[in-house]
Amino acid sequence: MFTVNTGTSLVLSSLLSVLVFAGMQMFSKQLGSTEWLTILGGFLGSVLFICSLTVSSLSSCCVRFSYLYYSQIFILQYISWVHRF
Repeated sequence: MFTVNTGTSLVLSSLLSVLVFAGMQMFSKQLGSTEWLTILGGFLGSVLFICSLTVSSLSSCCVRFSYLYYSQIFILQYISWVHRF
């Protein structure tokens, strides 16, 4: 195993989040076609959620947002995702 600093971890988590989200969007028809692929889609959604939580946590350390402002943006972002899909 290897360790990376906070900035590198932020970039890697951001990149992985974008790639998983893009892959889920590109293969949305296939991910909903069978039961096993739907389960795979749920797993990919949980990976996306964990990566986005990592990005939000690391960005609050690096960017130094106000906690109240940052928590409101975080909540609004995930509420909009839930209602969109």
